[in-house]
Amino acid sequence: MSSSLHFQLSEMKQLLISFIIHASMITYIPGEPSCPIFEDLRIHREISQKGFHRDLTTVLRVGHSQQRGTPPEFLLKETFPVDLYVDQYQLVDAEAFGGPQTIVPDDVDVERPASLSQGFSFFTYVSPQGGVQDQDTISITLPIHLRYQRPEKDGGRHTSALSHPVLAVKCAGSPSEATDTDQYLSVPCDTSRMEPLCLWKVLTYQISTSPLEMSVSIGRGSDLIVVAGVTLSIVVCCTVMLLYGMFTNHERQH
Repeated sequence: MSSSLHFQLSEMKQLLISFIIHASMITYIPGEPSCPIFEDLRIHREISQKGFHRDLTTVLRVGHSQQRGTPPEFLLKETFPVDLYVDQYQLVDAEAFGGPQTIVPDDVDVERPASLSQGFSFFTYVSPQGGVQDQDTISITLPIHLRYQRPEKDGGRHTSALSHPVLAVKCAGSPSEATDTDQYLSVPCDTSRMEPLCLWKVLTYQISTSPLEMSVSIGRGSDLIVVAGVTLSIVVCCTVMLLYGMFTNHERQH
């Protein structure tokens, strides 16, 4: 009887261990972390300044949140077309003086014209100080720039369109590695380093503005020969004057 009872107890122990393992596997679902839930999110965007150098202001209004305690951390993913760019060094300088935190994964050549450029994406971190209360608003402003367009025969104007951003919120206890999906973004946790990665859940929001548009002038192709000729003449004259000054100064010293 004792050996039979011992066998039954051992078998029950194995079944219990197996149940606990399977239960833990069911409870933990990779890629589905705990994320803040918001009932109402609204974004308003506007462009200020004129010409090739503008300011992009994004205002985020945070509605009621079901999460209390830890302040939420938001992320904006901007996708710029070929005719728009941001200056990475300008953003770094702005951040040092209290500007928004950004990560631009790809190198951006600020000298390239639109015809030789490619579109790119970058991220802006929105971490409100002191937490977010119901109906709070968060405003961030970024300096953006338009690229020069290829000259056309009669000139004219070119219109650049900026699409709406992707808004995401950092999830607590998210895995350090994940692939991008329609519902999540795998992005560095902050701007201090590119690793580890955090999981950010894409949020649905309402926006009060249409996709923003900016218009700039296009150079006249018929003026190209005149402009090139005048520029070359100025360069030649300055070079001659510089060489003459160096030569006369050398003669005086000897």
